Amino acid sequence: MAGLLTAIVTGFFAQTAAVQLIIIVLVSVGVIKGIIVLPFIPIGNKKFNSVDKALKVWVIKTQTTLYEQMNNVEVAHSNILYKMSEVYGSLTDKGAYIQHYEFMVDKIESKCKGKIRRWLKENHLTVKSETEFTVYVDDNIKYLIKTVSKQLNRYYRNDYFHGITREQVHQANVQALIPYVESIWRKMFSDCREISRANEKLIAKIEGGK
Repeated sequence: MAGLLTAIVTGFFAQTAAVQLIIIVLVSVGVIKGIIVLPFIPIGNKKFNSVDKALKVWVIKTQTTLYEQMNNVEVAHSNILYKMSEVYGSLTDKGAYIQHYEFMVDKIESKCKGKIRRWLKENHLTVKSETEFTVYVDDNIKYLIKTVSKQLNRYYRNDYFHGITREQVHQANVQALIPYVESIWRKMFSDCREISRANEKLIAKIEGGK
């Protein structure tokens, strides 16, 4: 049994990303069940059921949870980007300035999202106590705000945005943006934790055979 499962998983990772995605979809709808076990484990066999469970659990752990969490991150960051544009728009009505600023913050958002993805991929949100989780979220939010500020300092050019200095943008963000962003990120991390919990319950149900 262990040898069979190892062969299946090894063969899966040997495929391209596109083929892996097709396999995952086929497994999820049951199309590939007969192919995986052919020709020596008939459908309904207890050994096959064990392999089927292992694959489902593997997909949830390595794909589903992070996918759902990153969808949640996308929604949160869409709101943040809109708010950043709104705050900057309160400083100028020049479309070219706003468009260039939005281009900058898109690059910065991509950097932050990549970092968040690496944090979530570690998938340890549910093992933390409430106090540990609060500290974890606070520290990560501070890091993200520092990253955004640092990147704005790097990309913002006073000689391009005539009449709107980086300091003016900073003050506007402190007053109108940062409190909003903190609340969005805090809810985002909390929702991601609940996604992990829900999928852990699903894994337990699958492994329990219920």
